[in-house]
Amino acid sequence: ILPDCSQYTHPVPADLLHRATSLFNQIQEECFEDGVILENKGVQLTYHYRNVAEERREVLVRRVKELIERAGFRVGLAHHAIESKPPIFWDKGRAVMFILHHQFGKDWPRRVQPIYI
Repeated sequence: ILPDCSQYTHPVPADLLHRATSLFNQIQEECFEDGVILENKGVQLTYHYRNVAEERREVLVRRVKELIERAGFRVGLAHHAIESKPPIFWDKGRAVMFILHHQFGKDWPRRVQPIYI
């Protein structure tokens, strides 16, 4: 949400959403077992394996990574979790830059001093 209360959503190609849905379904079919939590976040998903039996983790993690990469997504690693990240280069930093440019214009660096917390 921008300071003027308008909202911006970075466009997502329809084929990317389709690939993400297919990836979610494939991981659910092949790698879902007791202890797994699989979060569907639209074009991103997170596979949590903290509660999976220790002896099953390695094979499941390897397979999830393979499926993510084969689908054309980037693998993100977290503590006992794997994320699929879409090949879209939009992050919080770029969002801040968009807001600053949108709100204050091209010359925002001369007019505004952002503070990152």
